[in-house]
Amino acid sequence: MSQFRLRNEQIQLFEDIALEEFITKLLAHLREFFPEPCDSLGEIELRQVCRYGARTGKRYGLESEQDLCKYLNLMFVFGWDFDTNPTFPWAQRILNDPDVSGPTLRINRLYLEAQQHAHEGEGLRLNETFYERN
Repeated sequence: MSQFRLRNEQIQLFEDIALEEFITKLLAHLREFFPEPCDSLGEIELRQVCRYGARTGKRYGLESEQDLCKYLNLMFVFGWDFDTNPTFPWAQRILNDPDVSGPTLRINRLYLEAQQHAHEGEGLRLNETFYERN
């Protein structure tokens, strides 16, 4: 009986394919809910923003597509760097809180807090481009 083994390069290829499939779904969502900034970014830049958001969200332990989608939503409302922007200390506090027991709980708490701040007018201009912010 032979063993089936995947090399690291093969695993990385599968991960890259899965990420691109997720980004394609994410693009449709973002275009529906954030049409103006998506139109101003264009396809290539929008895909780069999605990759950046997915990478950044994963740094905070977010793995599921739903959790990462919520993270990207927050990026589109509060800015690409909302997680480190001193204007939004509540985001850093929640994302780095060691007492939050899991990624879904973390993003849900962040989302609730963000909704309160958005109602208070803290959201950034949605037409800022990714490159202007980074």
